[in-house]
Amino acid sequence: MLHCVDLPEDVLVKILCRLPVKYLIRFTCVSKRWRSVITSDPQFAKSHLQLALQQGTLRHRVLTSAYYFYFELATPYHDVPTRFHSFEDNSSVRTLTYPTEENNYPHILVSCNGLVLLAEPTTSQFNLYIWNPTTRFSRKIPHLPESDLFSISLGHVSATDDYKVVLIPLSGSSGHVYSLREKIWKVVEVPPSHSWRSRVGTYSNGAIHWVNYRMPENSERVIYAFDLAKEEFGKVALPDSFQNGYDMNGRTIRTQVHLGGCLCVSFNADHGLIEFPIEFWVMTEYGVPESWVKLFQFEVRDLRKVSAHSDYGCSPIFVTEGGTVLMKFAGKMEFFKIERSKEGKLVCSCRYRLEEEVHGCMYVAQATVYDETLVSIPE
Repeated sequence: MLHCVDLPEDVLVKILCRLPVKYLIRFTCVSKRWRSVITSDPQFAKSHLQLALQQGTLRHRVLTSAYYFYFELATPYHDVPTRFHSFEDNSSVRTLTYPTEENNYPHILVSCNGLVLLAEPTTSQFNLYIWNPTTRFSRKIPHLPESDLFSISLGHVSATDDYKVVLIPLSGSSGHVYSLREKIWKVVEVPPSHSWRSRVGTYSNGAIHWVNYRMPENSERVIYAFDLAKEEFGKVALPDSFQNGYDMNGRTIRTQVHLGGCLCVSFNADHGLIEFPIEFWVMTEYGVPESWVKLFQFEVRDLRKVSAHSDYGCSPIFVTEGGTVLMKFAGKMEFFKIERSKEGKLVCSCRYRLEEEVHGCMYVAQATVYDETLVSIPE
């Protein structure tokens, strides 16, 4: 057991940096000094994250949100506050509480380095929040620019240790970027031919990524990459197979969260179509088109062995380097971790079931993977 002794500051920091976050949270009760180092020192949080990344000890968690609503004749709508859950390693589910009472209905969007971006719809706009579920740190982002429909994401600029929120309209020529360090919104130019369906971009290698869909007036199918440091768009080529020879009818390409940090795309059949396999590709060397490799694939019909709801569509939440994928099937409050056995069979290695749905309610559910970190945003 650790004792509160008068250790030199640098020795104390080196010791604490090597401990898992869950123990550090407990050790905030040891002394005011330890609490200050663990919860209030941004440099310590940064050093702890960097060491965990280098040693491969960073722990990933899945965060889900479910927003319920129902209809009654006497009173048209009654809202049930958003419920948050975190998946543990042993298939158990832990309930989380958002730390403020100001907002009751935030939705999960994306995460970066343990910070989760939440959006709360209002009658005229979206309120945005940054939240660390591990430490309960939260911060409201100032009023965002007006935008009816947009794609949104969060990423990190390592050179300046800045986190940026990116809003890109689904149509139009101007987007917006908010710097949490500078605390200002900026207008950025959006590619005139952009056409993406995803409401959320994927962060990888210092940029946010969206797949551009081929439209009648646009013959280019490509990944648009928004460089967070330069605040400008570039392009990343898709695998050659996606450009030539693949039948795109009824199939969707999306950028995908890859726990190894590589840029990843999924090639998925639309709901109800089971004749196409689901494929996952990773770019092993960022920016090099020849480095695209197929990580793995499986037949949609094989998912029936995991869930009877697989024919109604499925959404990958994240992919691992070893070929494991966490899936959510449409119409169910259940998540399945799927991988292939040594014999090549598709198996469910872990299953998470959320609490029972509220009687008479419909629900909207989102999920993202986040890291257990101490990261916060300085005032």
